[in-house]
Amino acid sequence: MRPLLMKPRRADLEFLTELVETGKVRPVIEREYPLRDAAAAIAHVAEGHAQGKTVLVVGRRPSVHP
Repeated sequence: MRPLLMKPRRADLEFLTELVETGKVRPVIEREYPLRDAAAAIAHVAEGHAQGKTVLVVGRRPSVHP
């Protein structure tokens, strides 16, 4: 996987902000892991199983368990 390199433009960022604020764009969070399970979260993503975003949660209990 190659990193995506780009130079953000203010107009693009304002447009994206509007989409998020109006609910037209929402992230798909597939799974949340507590920070102590970071290795399992990384393995889940590395194995190609993630169908959405995998989130590490710091300071509260995850709403979805692996």
